[in-house]
Amino acid sequence: MKDKKILAGLFALALAGAGALYILPKLSDNGVDSAASDTRTQTASVSSAQSITKGGTYTLSGECEGTIYIDTDDSVTLILDGATLTSDRGPAIYVEDAGSITINTVSDSTITVSGTDSNGEDAAVFSKDDITFTGSGTLTLTSRDGDGIHANDSLTIESATIDINAASDGIDVNDVFTFTSSNVTIDAGSDGIDSGDEDSPASSEDILISLNGGTLVITSGDDGIRTLGSMTNNGTQITINAGSAQSLSNDDSVAAKGIKLDGSFSTESGSITIDASDDGINANTNVTIKSGSITVDSGDDCIHADYMLTVDGGTLELNGHEGLEATVVTINDGNIDISASDDGINAGQKISGTTPLIEINGGEITINMGAGDTDAVDSNGDLVINGGTLNITAQSAFDCDGNAQLNGGSVTVNGTQITSITSQMMGGMGQGGGMMPGHAGGFAPGQNGETMPGQSGQFGGMRPGRS
Repeated sequence: MKDKKILAGLFALALAGAGALYILPKLSDNGVDSAASDTRTQTASVSSAQSITKGGTYTLSGECEGTIYIDTDDSVTLILDGATLTSDRGPAIYVEDAGSITINTVSDSTITVSGTDSNGEDAAVFSKDDITFTGSGTLTLTSRDGDGIHANDSLTIESATIDINAASDGIDVNDVFTFTSSNVTIDAGSDGIDSGDEDSPASSEDILISLNGGTLVITSGDDGIRTLGSMTNNGTQITINAGSAQSLSNDDSVAAKGIKLDGSFSTESGSITIDASDDGINANTNVTIKSGSITVDSGDDCIHADYMLTVDGGTLELNGHEGLEATVVTINDGNIDISASDDGINAGQKISGTTPLIEINGGEITINMGAGDTDAVDSNGDLVINGGTLNITAQSAFDCDGNAQLNGGSVTVNGTQITSITSQMMGGMGQGGGMMPGHAGGFAPGQNGETMPGQSGQFGGMRPGRS
C-alpha cells in the first residue's frame, strides 16, 4: 500500500532518449507521508507529456525532454537537483495555475528551450501565477526564440544564482519584480528586464521593480531595464550594457537606454554602471539619488527625468551628450564628475506649468565641457547656487534665461574663482536671438583660464545669443 501511495504522487513524464527524470513526492495532504523514511525516489519513463495537478514538493534530477505542466489550486515547489530540462515546443516549465510556484535549485541545473507551444509561448519558464526562484545551485536558462522567464503575475528572485540567455527579453514580468540577495546574469536580444502589463497598466508610480542586494549583470539589444512603473535600488550592484555607447541611432525607437521608466527611479545604495547607446537612466517623472555610486557612458543624456532630478549624495561619474537633465534639478550633496558634449547640467521645460530650475545646495561638482556650442550649467528658467563646490572648464560656464543667483559655495570657472554670475559668463542669453555682452570687452574665457577673442558675429563686445 505504501508503494501505491508513493506512486500516486508521480505524474506522467515526457522523456526522450537516454536519461530519466526522478521525482520525490512530498504530498502529505494527498495521502503520501512526507517523512523521509516513508518516501523514496521513484523513476518514471513514459512518452506522454507530464502534468502536476496536486500541490506539494517535487525533486527533479537527470535529463528530461518536454514540458512540466502545472495546473493546481495548491502551492507547488520544484526542487532542481542536477536536472537538465529541454523542450523544442515551448516552455520546459509551464504554470497554468498554482497557489504559488517555487523553483528551488539545490545543485546546478539547466533549462534549454527552442520553438513555441500551441499557444505561441516560447519562454524557458512560463508562469501565469506568482513564481519564486531560489536555491544554492546555479540555474542556467536558455531560450533560443523567446524570453528566459515570463511571469504573468509577480516574480521573486531571492538568494538565487541564475544565468539567462534569451533571444527576446531576459525577464518579462507583468506585475511586481522583487530581487533580493541574488546573482543574476542576463544576455538578451531585446530588453534585459521588462516589467509591466501594457494591456492592463498599473499606475506609473507603483513600484514594479524592487532590487535589494546582490549583483545584476545585463547585456541587452534594447533597454537594459524597462518598466511601465517605478523602480527602487537598495544595495544591488548593477551593470548594464545596452547597445553600443556613443552611437545614438537616428531612429529613437531602436536606441537602447540603460534604465527606462514610465514612473520614477530611486537608489538608496549599491552601484550602477551603465554603457548605453541612448540615455543611461530615463524616467518620465522623478529621479532621486540618495547614496551609492553611478557611472554612465551614454550616447545621449546620462541621467534624465521629465520632472524632478534630485541628488542627495553618492558618487556620480557621467560621460555623455548631457550629464543631468530635468525640469527641476536639485543637488544637495554628493561627488559629481560630468564630461558632456552639449550641457553638463540642464533644466528644460519637460513638464508644463513648472518653471525650469537648477538649485545647487551642496556637493563637489566638476564639469568638463567639449568645444563648440556647449554650456556647463544651462537653465531655461532660474539658477540658484547656495552652497557646494563647483569647478567648471568650459567656453560657456552658464546659460540662464531667468534669474541667476550665487548666494554661497565656491564656484571656479576655467581656473578663476567667481563671486557672482554675470551676463559676461553666459553662453545663451537672449533666446530670441538678441545680443549679450562679451567677456572683458569682447573676450570669452579660454579652457585654461586665459582669454580668447570672441567668436565671429560679435559687435562692440556683444555676441549673438541662441535662437
